[in-house]
Amino acid sequence: MDTLGGYMTLPERISQLMAILTKGLTDRESIVQLGLLSIITEQPVYLYGRAGSGKKVILEHLTGAFRAPNLQAFGHRNAAISGKVDPKDIITFNSFESDNAEMVHSVQIALEEHLARALILISRERPDAALSKAGLADSIHIVLTVPEALSQDALEELLRGQDDITKIQVPQGLAISKEEWATWLQEIQKVKISDDSFAIIANVALESEKNCVYISARRWRGWASRPSGSWPRRMSNG
Repeated sequence: MDTLGGYMTLPERISQLMAILTKGLTDRESIVQLGLLSIITEQPVYLYGRAGSGKKVILEHLTGAFRAPNLQAFGHRNAAISGKVDPKDIITFNSFESDNAEMVHSVQIALEEHLARALILISRERPDAALSKAGLADSIHIVLTVPEALSQDALEELLRGQDDITKIQVPQGLAISKEEWATWLQEIQKVKISDDSFAIIANVALESEKNCVYISARRWRGWASRPSGSWPRRMSNG
């Protein structure tokens, strides 16, 4: 779709949407951008950061991009998936802990039974150790790391800003509908990985081997089965 109502191109719409989603999140814009792409392409996400780093605010902004999404949140007090659960648009696991067997089991159920189009884990645990301990390292490939420190610009915006960044208002004309979500995913799946991208991937594999970073065959196969235009990668913004 090139235009919205004959007045706005899709790139213009996405640009305006991202401006709203990243407002008040200086130094965290790339997290929001990749987080939104991950949700649209239905990639499970591990959102990592220390207490008070803004993980929940980022989640509020990401879910606010969608028009009336069907959400379900799990946490310490309701960690278990019990009985029949109708599929959701987005399922979140807040304060995920790898030693919480009930929560880990619920995540595994959500993944295996495809209970959500998008799955987001929010945690203070370092991702490599937590995902490995929970047996999820081969299922969740995208890790978004919230910076621990604030730049001078981010600190100034935080101190001077008067708006409540925990809540955002996305106009209906900019919010993503369920039908658009499905259409965009289909279009993204048609995108082919370029030769240059394959060269970068080969270099990543080579550097991983040199630095004794193990990537299992199952994980490589999992990446290969993802939508072509959204090759998953771990990303650190710290």
